[in-house]
Amino acid sequence: MTTTFFILFFLFTPPVLWLRDLILWFRDRIERFRNRNRKPETSSEVRVKILPREGKMAPRDEDSPTRFVVDSMFLCELIERLTLTHREDVAYIAGIRLGQDRVLTRIIPVGLDSSSVAHANANPTACAEVMIRLVEADIPLVAMAHSHPGNHPESTRPSGVDLRYLSTIERNGARIIGLIVNRGGCVRFFSAALPFEVHIQGNEFKRVNDHDHVYQLAT
Repeated sequence: MTTTFFILFFLFTPPVLWLRDLILWFRDRIERFRNRNRKPETSSEVRVKILPREGKMAPRDEDSPTRFVVDSMFLCELIERLTLTHREDVAYIAGIRLGQDRVLTRIIPVGLDSSSVAHANANPTACAEVMIRLVEADIPLVAMAHSHPGNHPESTRPSGVDLRYLSTIERNGARIIGLIVNRGGCVRFFSAALPFEVHIQGNEFKRVNDHDHVYQLAT
């Protein structure tokens, strides 16, 4: 029933409107899920905290930019999976929310309507099914990734379409960034307006410059 609703919803609703309404619906479902599963704290409750290694990551507060944390092996896998052919490809990235931090943990393929060396159009129904699965599992979507042609770091620069798409999502309150990878082992983290930081665990990548969040496999 839910899948049928989303298929009809995407077929007959303008893209900007369904994206806005979909985000609002997801936020409502997440809040309901949390309230339903929230348990009162007791003195005997065991709490587990994951603490970063000393000197690697500074403590965060609510006013700090959102920090996206990922390991270098994850990025290598992402690049490999999105550059299997010369056509552009797309994937969603789910993860873990820890205060102001977002940890990238899982690559989720997205079905495409069409793709070429210059573009990739994700299938709306496939996107909705992925999002429904994440919401029902209470797992946040933390990033959207796709590939660009080329081997140079500059080929990962986001297009106007990339920025407008993220801007629409950010205006609805989502803390999600974009990632663009290429066959040269480069990856760019970007947003439309969301202030953010990146922490890469591991020594397989080097930062290309001090101005952008662009990294490349160290050779």
